[in-house]
This record gives sequence, structure tokens and C-alpha cells, in this order.
Amino acid sequence: MWNDNHLKRMFLRIKEEAIRGGVQEDQLKYLYLDDLTKQTKSPRTLKFIKEAYYRGFLKGIKYVDEMKTPVGIEPLFFPDFSHYVLKECSFKGNAGRLVFKSEEASHIEEVFLKFESLVISHEELKDINYENYENIFFIVNPKRSPFKTISEQAKSENSVIIYNNESYKEVTTKLKPLMQEIEAFPENQKILDFEIYGNQVKLFLGNENTNDYYGDDWDDYPYEHNAGKVYSRFVSSIYILNVPFKFSVFEPSDFTTIDSYCMNDMKDGVVPAIILSSNSKYYDSFEMALGDRDSIKIYLNDKINFKLKQ
Repeated sequence: MWNDNHLKRMFLRIKEEAIRGGVQEDQLKYLYLDDLTKQTKSPRTLKFIKEAYYRGFLKGIKYVDEMKTPVGIEPLFFPDFSHYVLKECSFKGNAGRLVFKSEEASHIEEVFLKFESLVISHEELKDINYENYENIFFIVNPKRSPFKTISEQAKSENSVIIYNNESYKEVTTKLKPLMQEIEAFPENQKILDFEIYGNQVKLFLGNENTNDYYGDDWDDYPYEHNAGKVYSRFVSSIYILNVPFKFSVFEPSDFTTIDSYCMNDMKDGVVPAIILSSNSKYYDSFEMALGDRDSIKIYLNDKINFKLKQ
């Protein structure tokens, strides 16, 4: 149980960095000195272990204290881009790439809005002849609805409008309540089903010993026209995977040469459920990405045990 979610996110980020640096995840479950000192009898090695441990301990206390230093504003991402304004943006679903510029430089920010929200682009606003669309980059409706038109959702009183040339502070202040929280993948959970929206993937998770799970018409082809989601009684949690903008996200229904698959094919490991490819210039469909040795292939029954780099 954490008292401060900000410290929790920092803890998880540093833990991920340690794992990428070669530390085994099991070695980070117990954070006290006596566990390490039992692994060697060398006085010299013990001295180094104790020195590193107490340096880290003291640095951690100092770091927490430094975070309490008062500041004039609380930026969403990085400090002082106060002279930067929004000049370009592009979205894949609710995953956005925002380009801020000043007279001297530019800064690119990747944002992930909440999965259930709707981003309405400048082009879509132009198509519906939205009032003053010329000066608007995009609108975010916090709750997208398949039963309402784009125009209705754009005009909702809850929608947030982002204008061109708005300052970094203005944009980040508006978007902060709409941001998708980034969390570590739950332990002892595996993927049972998924839903892709742009560069976000909603993963339906079950306990790792859940094997006989299914949904409506999971044996029907093609799954995208027939299958329902996994039954809720098998689902223990939901996880939103935020995929960096450089990746393209594919699922089996993106095949172009065959009649796709059924959900049981994915459950049985016949084919990945999701493929993430950073080489979409050359691999622009599921079938092409399937042959990309560098792509990340995610199967049903998998746990997420990799780090997606920006």
C-alpha cells in the first residue's frame, strides 16, 4: 500500500531501470541489506555492498526532500518550457505526439490520454464545419460514445479544446486531468483478451492459473465479426498498455491475404494477438510484421515482461 502515488510511480520506474540494467526482478523483492550480506564472506565485497546500500539509502532520503522544494508552477512533464507554444500534433487513437516550439528550439512530447476518451482532430472538425476550427488543433471528449456523432461529442460541455499556438503550460494544464496513468503490469496476471484503440491496448487480465476461459463465439471465423469479449467472470483486472508513437500496433484482423483467425487460435498460441512494430515503413500489416524479427509479439496467456522504449 502506497501513501503517495507519485513516489509509487518513481519506485516502479527505477525498478524497471534496474531490471534493464541486468538486475533480476526477484532480487528486488527484498530491499534490505542482510539478504545481500549472506551471499558473500569476503570482507572487501561486504564493505562495497554496505557502502552502496547506505549511499543509495541516503540519496533516496535527500531526493524525497528535494522534491518538496517549493516551485512556482507544477509542470506536467518537464520543467520550464514556458516560452514554447504548440505548433504541430498528430494522434493514433488517444496516443499523441505534440510538437512545441520556441524561437530557438523545439520539444516533442508524447501523451497518452485516458483510454475511454475521444480525440477529435483538426481534420474531423473541418469536416463537420466546427465553429472556429481553423484555430483548433484538437478537442478531447473525456468519454467517447458510439451512440453520439462527432459533432455532438465535440460540442459537449465536458470537452477540452486545444488551440494552435497555446503555451506549453496551458496545454499541459488542460490535459493533465485527462492523462492515462502509467502503472506496472500486475503480478501473477496474464492476458485473456484485448481491445486496440490507436496506440493504446486495453488488456483483460486473469489470474495466471485461469486456463478454461472463453467468450461468445470464440470458435467462429473471423473473430472481428463474430467473437465477443472474454466473459467478465474470468477477468480479475484491466491494464492499459501505452505504446510509444514510433510503434505501429497490429492484430490478426489486419491480415490482407487470408480470412483472419478465431479467438481460440490466439488462445492456443497459433498466432500472436498483438504485434508492435517500429519498422512500419517496411512492415505495414499484421502479416508483414509477423515476419519482422525485431517486432514485439504479444500472445494471449502472456505476461508483459518488456519495456517499451520511446
